[in-house]
Amino acid sequence: MRALRYALLIALLVSAAGYAGIIEYQFQVWSNNFPDNVATGINQLGMGVENVNENQVRFIFSNTGDQQSSVTRIFFKEDPKILQFNNFEYITVVDQLSFDYLDSQHPQFSFGATSRAISNATRSQNGIAAGESLGMLFTFTEDNTFNSLINSINSGHFNVLLHTQSFSDGGSEQFSLSVPVPEASTFALLTPGLVLLILANYKKIRKCS
Repeated sequence: MRALRYALLIALLVSAAGYAGIIEYQFQVWSNNFPDNVATGINQLGMGVENVNENQVRFIFSNTGDQQSSVTRIFFKEDPKILQFNNFEYITVVDQLSFDYLDSQHPQFSFGATSRAISNATRSQNGIAAGESLGMLFTFTEDNTFNSLINSINSGHFNVLLHTQSFSDGGSEQFSLSVPVPEASTFALLTPGLVLLILANYKKIRKCS
């Protein structure tokens, strides 16, 4: 009985904690033109979603590894729209990194994008090349929160498409979010206060048993 009460307490506290920190996502192929390019994109492209504060969130797009490639367009699909763009953050730059943001719908690749970020000319040179990372800071609209954003991503109502080009063979591919992907350790991370609360209640349960 004591163990059951303790387990229920932990479950309730985890549920109340919500999401925190940086949640990492991977990408899956959307276009599938060339197997080698697909493998490079899946292995090297990633997206982190960071809870900056109660009003803001940071997206971090990274191209890790050393295989030639460059993310030149980032398409966002929001249903409903929950974010307002603030600014770019050029986190890791190897060569050049320069983007513009367009808050308008775009039909390319049959993705149904509601907004997009595009690298400045020359596209590939200013895109997210191997070893580079780009940050995008957004503000939540209305009553939206970090939790509602992550729930929207995991349910498929919020999606991201990366147009990636300049692979070693000159080809291009598109990659969309692969969800749900966050590792178990990133789900409902507990704050120190909640951890202390668990310990305090555990001691009470031990005294009553």
